[in-house]
Amino acid sequence: MGRRVKLNTDIKPVSEFRANAAELIEHVKTSRRPLVLTQREHSAAVLLDVAEYERMVDEIELLSDVRTRSSRSSPARGCRTAPRSPSSGDVSSGENRLVAGPGAALRWLDGLLEVTDALEAFPESGRIVPEIGLPEFREMVYRRAYRVVYRIEKSRASILTVRNFAKQLDPAELNIGDKSAG
Repeated sequence: MGRRVKLNTDIKPVSEFRANAAELIEHVKTSRRPLVLTQREHSAAVLLDVAEYERMVDEIELLSDVRTRSSRSSPARGCRTAPRSPSSGDVSSGENRLVAGPGAALRWLDGLLEVTDALEAFPESGRIVPEIGLPEFREMVYRRAYRVVYRIEKSRASILTVRNFAKQLDPAELNIGDKSAG
């Protein structure tokens, strides 16, 4: 997650930014905290590290998708996993259907984001994805039912997919070209 602004170091007047732009941009890159620029003693703009900006945009898009999907679900439904009835499909497959409301989806997402925050400090904590076999492709387990597959790139971990363990992972879906081991 993003780091909070430190009031004593991360708020600067535009005039100081003009005089020390390179130094302040380097500060934003290394601290990974935003820099608030003021004009006439009022906040005027925020300067963000590119990676932090991309992370925020990705998170906003994901939350927007969850909100869109949540608004389509019936608010009368509870939050439970129920086996499919004989009339609803193939019972022998052992598939379950998830019956959840918007609150459950947001709690699930909050938990997922909490778990993936650990990647920032410990990107190599996940196991190597067996289907790929390369050390930069790793996975973590979320709620004992989901695989969070990610790739370690330079100074960050990029999440490639989150999927239920029941669904097979095809390395071709991850657009890794000829990097897969199998």
